[in-house]
Amino acid sequence: MAGRAARVARMWQSLFTAHPARTVVMGFGSVILLGTAVLMLPVATGGGASVRESIWDATYLGFFHAVSAFNNAGLGLHADSLTRYALDPLVTLPVAVAVILGGIGSPCCWSCCGTTMQPTPRPAALGR
Repeated sequence: MAGRAARVARMWQSLFTAHPARTVVMGFGSVILLGTAVLMLPVATGGGASVRESIWDATYLGFFHAVSAFNNAGLGLHADSLTRYALDPLVTLPVAVAVILGGIGSPCCWSCCGTTMQPTPRPAALGR
C-alpha cells in the first residue's frame, strides 16, 4: 500500500514539475475543472425543464463562470450577472478563490506550495 501511495505522489508531482508550460496548463485546468464542478451545483439543484437539460445547462454555466472568474473577465451569462447568487456561498466562494488564484498565477501558487518549476533537461545531441 505504501508503494502505491509513493508512486501516486511521484506521478502527481511529475505532472507539475516536468516543464513550466505544463505547470501553467495543469494549474489552469485543475482550477477550471474544480470550479466548474462546484459552480454547477447551485444551477443543477435549481430545477429545470428536464434533468438532462439542467445538467447540460449547469455544466455550461459552471464552466463559463469558472473560466470568467479565473481570467478576471467579469463576464456573466445572466442579465444580472451573478447577483442572483450573491447570498449563496457555493457560488461566491469558488468565484472569489478562482479570481484570486487567477490573479496570482499558477507558477506563483506552485512555488508557494513548495513545488519547483524546473524544465526537464534536454538529452544530449547524438554524435557529439
